[in-house]
Amino acid sequence: MLLLACAAGLAAQEKSGPGLPAVETGRLLNRPATDVYLAAASAEAHWAISSMAEALGDQSLAESAALHFERAVAGLDDKFWNPGTKILSFAATEGGGRSDELTVWPAVALMLRLIHPEHAAAHVLSEVPVTR
Repeated sequence: MLLLACAAGLAAQEKSGPGLPAVETGRLLNRPATDVYLAAASAEAHWAISSMAEALGDQSLAESAALHFERAVAGLDDKFWNPGTKILSFAATEGGGRSDELTVWPAVALMLRLIHPEHAAAHVLSEVPVTR
């Protein structure tokens, strides 16, 4: 489904296709186009498809998936890094904005090392208020 979405011209990490997960409840209902969790998982899936295709000798598929991986990783910082707050935003909105609710979802992109190292460090060290 991931490569079909790409072939159809959809950015794989956008939640506009069937079968893609979504979170639109409470304060998070801000017309998100995609969220950082889905974007990171999508990028990692492209890398896995590229690796498997190469192992199976399908060079065309390997190159196509690798190209989508590179594009997806490049887009992560562009879409989700908020230089004003120095955090990774939860979601990118349909209008090109960011939804900055604090969630654990940026941890996926951080764990997979898909975020620029300086941005990752700033996010982890940000002075986010903790309420209990």
